[in-house]
Amino acid sequence: MKQHWHVSRGYELHPAYWVTWVGDAARAAWSGARLPTRAEVLEAAWSAHRPSTATTR
Repeated sequence: MKQHWHVSRGYELHPAYWVTWVGDAARAAWSGARLPTRAEVLEAAWSAHRPSTATTR
């Protein structure tokens, strides 16, 4: 018996949480996307805390 995941009515726009790596990898493969590499995740995390180098006038 194959089980299918579904969204409960009223929760269609709520964020997903407690997502496993396996589950997210399956979703990415299904949609033709890929998961970010460790280096990409770390760069995104560090760049969020890095001071901006843009100057304002």
